[in-house]
Amino acid sequence: DTVTIGGITGTVSRIRIRATTLVDWDRKEQIIPNKTFVTQDLTNWTLSDSITRVILQVGVAYGSDMDQVQELLTEVARSNERVVDDPAPAVFCVGLGDSRIDFELRVFVKDPLEIMPLSHEIHAAVTHALRQAGIEIPFPQRDIHVRTVADT
Repeated sequence: DTVTIGGITGTVSRIRIRATTLVDWDRKEQIIPNKTFVTQDLTNWTLSDSITRVILQVGVAYGSDMDQVQELLTEVARSNERVVDDPAPAVFCVGLGDSRIDFELRVFVKDPLEIMPLSHEIHAAVTHALRQAGIEIPFPQRDIHVRTVADT
């Protein structure tokens, strides 16, 4: 099983009388006292279903065609082989930021180990698709007004 407890995520590699050993994503062994499993919140990522949701943030410039952005993000998700068909990917506009329109791309993967490769692939594909469509990914901008003060 892959679990998260006390801020540590890893795969259970050994269960003993006093402690359980988790191997984290860096392949380090974390020894967790068994009482921790009873006294703290525990997330088991693979107990009955290993399918996991991933939420990716995407920001586009004001003035972008929101319907086109939603279509592009949906197509990017559907064309990635790591994304499962059921539940289907979904795209939502979630906010209007200081310098961008914020979208969330919500997809599901078969295994938590696929989250990082998927994230890379989706971000690369989104960047490419938006560039091809002429849609700008903005960066924070600030206007600076310089005033001079006359000597008194």
